[in-house]
Amino acid sequence: VDGPSHYLRDPWTGDAVVNGRTRLKSRLLRGLGWKVAHVSHFEWDDTRETERRQLLTDKLAEVGVAAADTSSVPAAPDMSGQGGAPPPPKKHVCKTRRGQ
Repeated sequence: VDGPSHYLRDPWTGDAVVNGRTRLKSRLLRGLGWKVAHVSHFEWDDTRETERRQLLTDKLAEVGVAAADTSSVPAAPDMSGQGGAPPPPKKHVCKTRRGQ
């Protein structure tokens, strides 16, 4: 979802328009063969949670990507830091003797 920092206000019309940095990033990704679908925070915030899956499906269809059936995919783990986050990686220490 493209948040507020991805948009500028058009001074003549007052409309929100995608800023240059976001347009360039999209152009570069498309140039590398990626299909890029944009969902603005305006659309996302105005859509009820139950309708967001359909919004994403429609956005993917606009760029020629068929959304997969995710009804059997388990929910993503809770990454809020309240017990759901994975533990940090262990640090490996290599001990050597001097002079060898």
